[in-house]
Amino acid sequence: MEKDRYDSAIPLFSLMAHPVRLQIPDVLRRGEACVCHLQAALELPQPYISQQLRVIIRVNPCNPWQKNFVSFVSILCVLCG
Repeated sequence: MEKDRYDSAIPLFSLMAHPVRLQIPDVLRRGEACVCHLQAALELPQPYISQQLRVIIRVNPCNPWQKNFVSFVSILCVLCG
């Protein structure tokens, strides 16, 4: 049914309805980055970047991981185009 297909797209559209959550995949198209690199690229405070990443991770289009207590993220192609 068409309605099911539309309903399944709602989380992704809601996710991307925020300017910073649109900018994060754009930065990550160049490759994985730690949160401090996102902070520098977007010129926003680290807690704000982390908050927006939590929203993205909840919908699950990224692959977070840690190395030596530094959080890294990479983005899946579904958002990169």
